[in-house]
Amino acid sequence: MWALMRLKEPAALPKYVEDLGHADSRVRRAAYDNFSAFFVDFPPMFDAAANATVRREQVEMIKNWYREQLRN
Repeated sequence: MWALMRLKEPAALPKYVEDLGHADSRVRRAAYDNFSAFFVDFPPMFDAAANATVRREQVEMIKNWYREQLRN
């Protein structure tokens, strides 16, 4: 994750989104931090420590936001 962030590799963005569902909250937090660092505007809020239902809803909002960024 660190190397991809340092390289600003946009191909990593879908992987970061996938990692928002990781079992380890530390990985989820790092994935969100790295994902959001790619953009000038902030993506929707994500709480890596929230319960699974809340996280799923947040991930869907992030996915929708990301799709919109790709269109622009």
